[in-house]
Amino acid sequence: MRREKPHGRAELRAGGGRTYSRRLSGSPPAIGDGRGLARPPVDIPPVDGRPCPNVSGMRRTPRLVAPTLLAALVLTGCLPSSPAPSPPPTPDADPVFASEEEALAAAEEAYADFLTAVDGVLAAGGIYDGQLTGLATTEVIAQEEQAFASFRSQGWRLTGSSTFKMRIQQFTDSTVVTYSCDDISQTDVLDASGRSVVSPDRPSLVPFEVAFDVTSDGLVIAYRTPWDGGGVC
Repeated sequence: MRREKPHGRAELRAGGGRTYSRRLSGSPPAIGDGRGLARPPVDIPPVDGRPCPNVSGMRRTPRLVAPTLLAALVLTGCLPSSPAPSPPPTPDADPVFASEEEALAAAEEAYADFLTAVDGVLAAGGIYDGQLTGLATTEVIAQEEQAFASFRSQGWRLTGSSTFKMRIQQFTDSTVVTYSCDDISQTDVLDASGRSVVSPDRPSLVPFEVAFDVTSDGLVIAYRTPWDGGGVC
């Protein structure tokens, strides 16, 4: 608020009740002519890369702004926003296998189902109709299909069944790796005439390294390769 004083002084009152005075000389300068109270346009920078919706692009009129109004402009969207509170940490999920024994039991069950399915296909002369689906990956099934094709082309069929003994190499929540000693001593392979085609020197025990993927439906064989490192059978 401005008022004329008899002795040629003017007072400007600002917030807080303080009074500022200066001597007037001649007629008061025109607002905005660069000699008086005019202020250049104020641009408040954007916060977090977003323009302030209240003041961005606005130009200030040449007048003093009361501190309370300036605070209102700043506080209505131009202060950096406080970061959102972080959600409380979720507790760790229970492990898939509580112990090595539990992982081994799951691997033994999955491998027994796999061997039963393979023996069944070979007993049928290599006729494969998806018996391994859900028990092994497509790569493992493709390898087994080569043996199935050989049985079909030769007219062979399997008799008897395989057994095995297994132990854990390592396991996690996503993978189980084992050693398996497959006992094929109770199996035979016959040709179309019923004669055995098995070599007399065929070993009865065959070691394998067998890995499983852990899925929501159980364990699936990820690979099965002969093991030549010893100590398995």
